[in-house]
Amino acid sequence: MIKLKDMLNESNVWDRQFGQPLPTLSDVMGEKEDCDCGGSCCGVVESVEDKNRAKKKFQSLMKHEGGFRDKMFKLEQAFLRDARPENRDAAKQLKKAYKDNVTNFMREAAKLVNKLK
Repeated sequence: MIKLKDMLNESNVWDRQFGQPLPTLSDVMGEKEDCDCGGSCCGVVESVEDKNRAKKKFQSLMKHEGGFRDKMFKLEQAFLRDARPENRDAAKQLKKAYKDNVTNFMREAAKLVNKLK
């Protein structure tokens, strides 16, 4: 966890002359606009249409992931029909691999779609 004291020490707010005002948000944003990176370091603002398009694509992705999950559960049930220990282990590994990869991907994708501005 970052402490407030550390955040204040990192900034250049305290490096100013007597009588000089504290920097404002517009001052800081002006410095960002003057960078020579060509806009790669600055935030990207998507239009409303782009944001809606991304949300629709994510909903479509969620629908396909639901079908994929159903097929994975059916495959798991096929493994569990035969009660051998190696088949149970294979079913557990299948479910764990799905959760570790696909479920985490969907969570990250949802976070990224929600961050669109």
